[in-house]
Amino acid sequence: MKNIISSKYIFFFMILLVACAEEEELGLDIFYDSYKIDKIEITVDRDIFFEGDDPVVFSARAIDRTENPVELFDFKLVVNNTDTLPDKTFIPTESGQYTIRAVANELESNIVRIWYVLESDIRELNLSYEGYTNLTTNPWSVVGDFSLFTKINGIPVDVTKSAIPFVVSDGSQTIQRDGLSFSTPGTKTVRASFNGVESESIVFNVREEKDYEIVTLPIVYHYINKTPNESEIQRAIDSYNRIFNNQNIRLNDNELVNQWENPNWVDARLNFVLAETDPDGNALPFLGSRVINTMSTLESEQELLDVIRSNNWDPNKYINVYVTDDIFYEDATRPILDGENLQGLTSLNSENVTDSRNKLNFISNTNDPYNSNMLGKYLGLYQPGMCTEDYCDDTFSYSSTYRPFGGTGGVNDGGRYNIADDCSVASVNNPTVFYIKNIMDDQIRDVDIADPETGNLTAERIREVITFDQRERMRTVIDHAINRPTAKNQ
Repeated sequence: MKNIISSKYIFFFMILLVACAEEEELGLDIFYDSYKIDKIEITVDRDIFFEGDDPVVFSARAIDRTENPVELFDFKLVVNNTDTLPDKTFIPTESGQYTIRAVANELESNIVRIWYVLESDIRELNLSYEGYTNLTTNPWSVVGDFSLFTKINGIPVDVTKSAIPFVVSDGSQTIQRDGLSFSTPGTKTVRASFNGVESESIVFNVREEKDYEIVTLPIVYHYINKTPNESEIQRAIDSYNRIFNNQNIRLNDNELVNQWENPNWVDARLNFVLAETDPDGNALPFLGSRVINTMSTLESEQELLDVIRSNNWDPNKYINVYVTDDIFYEDATRPILDGENLQGLTSLNSENVTDSRNKLNFISNTNDPYNSNMLGKYLGLYQPGMCTEDYCDDTFSYSSTYRPFGGTGGVNDGGRYNIADDCSVASVNNPTVFYIKNIMDDQIRDVDIADPETGNLTAERIREVITFDQRERMRTVIDHAINRPTAKNQ
């Protein structure tokens, strides 16, 4: 019994000696805290490093079984499951991908992967750009993010954040990736170049901004079986002028470097006014509107079109907009051109001249006087969404995976579309997300935005962008369309 007791004391003493030795090596606090560790997480300050960069620095976080952080603990780093780093930094010597994990108290952390690239191993560069390549000089022409890749051991490696310079067509070089801008018109190119290795060039078409005279267009709202709402009408007109006659286009700084903020936003220089008199010169009881009472509630599109046909005012003097609660019907008559050809629009010829001049010209907005999409259609624009052709090179054709509209029929603040890189096949796996802001992005009415302080509705809308090419189409319509209240047709 005595020998057994002595053996126990000796064994206990040996454990104590080992423990004390470990305490002395790690420090008393670190030693005891290390045994509390239940989980380790490791992070690295970058995921790609280049020759000449500072050493790779790792940091680790440990938590105990109660999810509380362990403040004092030590860990080792293991590289590629073979090498143990003597400290918490790493200086690779060969290009390639490295896996790193931390080990403490026989617990292993998550694995982080880093790339290291030697300059001599960069033998190809692939530059891509998914934003708008058509730009304007005024009010701004900003290029969004680029992506730059090389290959290491046959594997694509993202080197966008490297110091590899971009060479611009004027010979200048820059390492700027966001917000690269052009102030003069013309064809511009950007390519990556490093140690004699060059990427393909991205070509940009920078158009010089044009200064148009303001054109004023009168609108009359025909309210069918409904009393005109004066404040609603005024808000609609104010919204149209805020969008189509926008002389104060402004973007936030963070938007200027976002390629999905269209850099071709322009002022269309179109001004809308409420009609003051009817075709006989009589003053309207409600400014810009009149009431049409039918014998009964309209129940079909054909009944609505019959009412429009018998009540439409001269389209060469008014934009006729119809508003009713009776039936949902939103549409607009596309313009017909005289002496000019424009893709997507009909031109007068000897065969269709009579029918074209007698064609019904109107906008139907259902129960609200405002719909910028229908007004755009009336002036010759098409919807770019769902990969349909809108004949404008500076709008983005997209494929929506879900409709972003709320129950009121307007765009909610989180409404967005997924863009398809190739409109024949939607990019399901890696879609690019952007907020819809163009007036033609969807035909459903865009709701008015309330003042955050007062709660009152304002003229501000979510979709307010008109692009350079859209403006050019509308100005061609203004100059050449029949049945539009323009100077040509007076």
